[in-house]
Amino acid sequence: MSQTSTLEQRVIRLEAEFAALKERVEHAGGPPQKSWLDNMIGCLADEPEFDEVLRLGRDFRDAQGTADDVEHRG
Repeated sequence: MSQTSTLEQRVIRLEAEFAALKERVEHAGGPPQKSWLDNMIGCLADEPEFDEVLRLGRDFRDAQGTADDVEHRG
């Protein structure tokens, strides 16, 4: 058996193994998992303090002013 045919056999075997692995990955089962951020979105909406947190954040941002305000105060 020549070295060329051995190499060809190895490539054929590797291609078959790669195709099998690719098939397993593509059909791993189930829908794609949601990211951690998607799981977090909305999780605090029913908390009574949530609206207060939003209000405080808005008040803080309003108190900071815009970038133009900061330049003119300088």
